[in-house]
Amino acid sequence: MKKIGVVLSGGGLKGAYEIGFLKALGEFEILPATISGTSIGAINGAFLSAYKDPIKTAEILQNLWLNTNVLDVFKLKKPQNLKLENFGHFSKIPNFKKDFDFCAPQKFFYQLANAALPNFINEGFFKRENLANFLRTNISTSKILNGIPLFIALTESSDFSPFFVNVQSLDKNEIIDYLLSSASFAFGFENTNGFIDGAISGENIPITPLLKQNLDLIIVCNIENNGFLSLFKKHRNFVCTTKIIEISPPKGYFGMVDFINFWQLNDFINRGYLDTTEILKNVKI
Repeated sequence: MKKIGVVLSGGGLKGAYEIGFLKALGEFEILPATISGTSIGAINGAFLSAYKDPIKTAEILQNLWLNTNVLDVFKLKKPQNLKLENFGHFSKIPNFKKDFDFCAPQKFFYQLANAALPNFINEGFFKRENLANFLRTNISTSKILNGIPLFIALTESSDFSPFFVNVQSLDKNEIIDYLLSSASFAFGFENTNGFIDGAISGENIPITPLLKQNLDLIIVCNIENNGFLSLFKKHRNFVCTTKIIEISPPKGYFGMVDFINFWQLNDFINRGYLDTTEILKNVKI
């Protein structure tokens, strides 16, 4: 039986696309041997790790995504650090020519913002505890510890370098905190453990940990449809001998603000299912 890895990218509420992707995987009787995720992909991946069944995971996630009041989970808090004395002195402004990474454009703009307003960025817009409580209520960390091996991508807030962690190597009480950090999109949640969203360091498609797992096949769910393989090969000397299948929505399907689009989640789920089915039916696995 082939060893298959699954990569789940980040993308905010566009991550509903991954629910349809998982449903299709299950219908093709594909159960991953290992998973890697960033941001919302890390959270979706945690459910897959725990339940070990793509179809069941898709059903649970679809129910949660469509029946949860997002405003209860992402509750705004009053900023405390918008005083003049807390603004940066621009001593750490990055140099575009030297610091811009085509594989991680978010990193450069995050560095700019961090130089201007470091305290506010470390504080974040949303209450971390609301999403933490939601995850604790709906997913068992014990099941994750005994689940499909899961890697998540994070960014070290001190130098914006990428960091990968195998969730099963964490203490049970650390799992939710690390998942939240991977999903701590720019200015999202307060920085509590030195890590922020993995996408910021260019690991929005966290394939790197799976390259060392002796897999026969890696299936990448790339929400952004940015041709990551050609991008990585051009700017990172990316080499991979493992067969890769990339599943993405049609170019232009997602708009600029769809990462916060609450109203089309069902459409995103269906799109993920249709795209995945269309590709897998033409591939011998």
